Amino acid sequence: MFIPPRLNQCNNYFGVTNLRFEYVINQQFTCPDYQLGLIDMNIPTAEDAELFAQSVRRWQQVLNLSDWRIEKGLKPAKQAMASVEFNENARLATYRLGDFGAEKITPRSLDMTCLHELLHVFLHDLMTTAQDPKSSQDEIDAQEHRVVNLLEKLLFKDYHGI
Repeated sequence: MFIPPRLNQCNNYFGVTNLRFEYVINQQFTCPDYQLGLIDMNIPTAEDAELFAQSVRRWQQVLNLSDWRIEKGLKPAKQAMASVEFNENARLATYRLGDFGAEKITPRSLDMTCLHELLHVFLHDLMTTAQDPKSSQDEIDAQEHRVVNLLEKLLFKDYHGI
C-alpha cells in the first residue's frame, strides 16, 4: 500500500516537523483540518484512472504477470494513493485508487504508484510461498528464482541499454 505524505498539511497540529504520515495512520490519528474538510481530497479523475489502467497493462507485461487478471475495484483505496487485494484461487488482483493527498497527480506519479502496486502482485507468490509452513525449500527457491530472473533481465537491459 502506497501512503501519501500529508506532513506539510498536518505537522503544525502534531507539533513535530519530522513526523511521518505512516505513523499518524498507524496510530489512528488524523489531521483535524482534513477531518473538517479544510484540506481538499486529491482524488484521481476518470482520465487519471484511464492513465493508471494503461500503466497497469504496461507494467503487467514488463513484470511478466500475464497469469494474473488485474482489474480496477469499485471502491476507493482507504488512506492510500492505491492498494491491491488478491483472490488467489481466481488469480485476480484488484487495485483501487484513493486520495493522493499532498502528492500532485501527474502521469509520472500515476505510473510510479501503478508500478508500486504491481510490484506487490509480482512478489505475491514469493511472499505467500515463503509464509506457508507447508512450503518446501524447493518451492521457495523456485519463487525466489522467478523474481531474481526477471530482475536480472530488467536490470541488465536497463544498465546496458539493450
